[in-house]
Amino acid sequence: GPQLARVLRVLRVSRLLRLAKSFEGLQTLIQTLLYVLPSLANVFSLLMLVFLIYAVLACYLFYEIKKGVVIDEYTNFQNFGMALVTLFRISTGEEWNKIMYDCLDPIECFDGENDCGQPSAPIFFLSFILICSYVVLNLFILVILEQFDKNHQDPNNPVQNFKEYLESFRKVWSAFSGQHRGTRMSQRFLVDFF
Repeated sequence: GPQLARVLRVLRVSRLLRLAKSFEGLQTLIQTLLYVLPSLANVFSLLMLVFLIYAVLACYLFYEIKKGVVIDEYTNFQNFGMALVTLFRISTGEEWNKIMYDCLDPIECFDGENDCGQPSAPIFFLSFILICSYVVLNLFILVILEQFDKNHQDPNNPVQNFKEYLESFRKVWSAFSGQHRGTRMSQRFLVDFF
């Protein structure tokens, strides 16, 4: 039925993985991404730390704002969770300037008045955008490019040396293990092999 059709569609996608093995440039990029994962985890931790600090600050500064042009029950700084979601939205560039203006001059506050705006809102939002969009996210690119340069541009790097030695090992191994289709070597060839 329909479940079998879904499985077959997934198997069709696996052709792309086999195709990736034939392109050396794509293999190089995948290898680089695998090598850079621990460093990317560090940069991601730094980004999360920035988000946590700014979420706490936003809850402290803008908790009284109930309604604005963009600020509503789904986009606000009432609690820590909503502040994180709103900051994620701001970091993507989604109407961050309107949220900033709402924090400067809100339509409605929780105390019934509309004088709970913060004059420090532009400093808060501009510093958050600068740190998230232009500093931390560019660190991701920097770490990936540095790892690529280290492992694939330098001719004396260990990855390139391993590839060369692996090919020579394969040739020698196939010469000495031909009787057993490459799976094992006869004991009499061990001395010559080493």
